[in-house]
Amino acid sequence: MNFDVRKRKAARAAKAAGMDGLLITHLPDVRYLSGFTGSNAVLAFSGGRAVLLTDGRYTVQAKAEAVGTRVIIATKPVLSAACEWLVEAGVSRCGFDASHTTVSALESMQKAVPAKQRRGMFSAVEPIVARLREVKDADEIARIRKSALLGCSLFDGMLEFLQAGLKEFQVAAAIGISGASGWGGSHVF
Repeated sequence: MNFDVRKRKAARAAKAAGMDGLLITHLPDVRYLSGFTGSNAVLAFSGGRAVLLTDGRYTVQAKAEAVGTRVIIATKPVLSAACEWLVEAGVSRCGFDASHTTVSALESMQKAVPAKQRRGMFSAVEPIVARLREVKDADEIARIRKSALLGCSLFDGMLEFLQAGLKEFQVAAAIGISGASGWGGSHVF
């Protein structure tokens, strides 16, 4: 997946919305833009630069997964650290997705910047990354196609196996067995 292209599109969309910064806190959006799969991260944009901020549990994982994105291991809450980075980067108007930002998170964001910069620093913008995620590129389409074919293959194999009275865990076990040995073998319950 071309995360650099995705990040550039997000930065352009933020600029088109009148923002010179963007704060991504929704983890599926962070993953879409950087590849990072951890459970605690924020992606911050300033102009053409993007940084992924996470905590020390993810030092190795973040550097391995977020290739092409600068990683900062924060020693404080990642949201606060991201806001401080935005201030240091000279951002004066930072967009955020209000549909994924709680009032509490917005208060934390505002507290993390100097009082003189709080007014007007953070602005709700349309869900920029959600809009980008709606349009699939060639790689995503190929992965979707491959997944659909795998699902169809599993379903076809299950049609031969399914019968009245089977319990859900038995069907799940059969699917797990099929991945290792195929449908030709016998299934023991």
